[in-house]
Amino acid sequence: ELLVGGLPVIREQPWEYKLVFSLIGTVGQFVFPVKVVKNHEIEIIEACSEVKEIEVQGIGTLEAVTTNGLTSLMHTYKDKIKDMREMTLRYPGHTARMKMLRDSGLLDYNEIEFKGGKFRPVDFTCEMLLPKWKLQKGEAELTPCYCDIYGVKDGANLRYHWETLDYYDPETEYTSMARTTCFPALIMAEMITSGEFKYTGGLCHPEYVGEHQDIFHKLMERLAERGVVYKSLVEKLDK
Repeated sequence: ELLVGGLPVIREQPWEYKLVFSLIGTVGQFVFPVKVVKNHEIEIIEACSEVKEIEVQGIGTLEAVTTNGLTSLMHTYKDKIKDMREMTLRYPGHTARMKMLRDSGLLDYNEIEFKGGKFRPVDFTCEMLLPKWKLQKGEAELTPCYCDIYGVKDGANLRYHWETLDYYDPETEYTSMARTTCFPALIMAEMITSGEFKYTGGLCHPEYVGEHQDIFHKLMERLAERGVVYKSLVEKLDK
């Protein structure tokens, strides 16, 4: 189970959200069917149909909604991992608001006619939302990211957990979303060009990096040097 989301530090009603990447891609998460892995098979579920709350130290209650973030994992690891899903984190109530827009037709991607013209409702809605969602220069935001893997090792039920909570850096003016996504890409590009990381199997999905423990630890160490620190733990479960 993967949970991640970019959020403003200061919560402003009614949305309590600010953009940290593509607007059309953001609203699409709440519209299009979602792919998950259940019992080693890829299944399609309705957007906004799986929502839960989690507690995050230093923030409080967040809402997690299942979205289309498994990407290549659903193909490369579905035979090894029985169940997988990716969830987007928001402040509580955001999913219900987005679902209301979707069910009202305001996020429809099909063109409609209005007063002699044609337009897509989603384009109109995005145009209206942009001024309210636009992240202002110097505005603080944060990115919580969690990964939980459950399984059996040496007869014991275990939970492997990784997490980070990163914030906007006012010195560099890098957003936390940029720090947690661009820094890993930059570090891996450096390791490829230096010859530290080599892969000869064709297209290299990010998860293949994790299969090389030395490279994975170098990646984590170099992220930490840039202030993006992941905490990890292994927990023994009763069942």
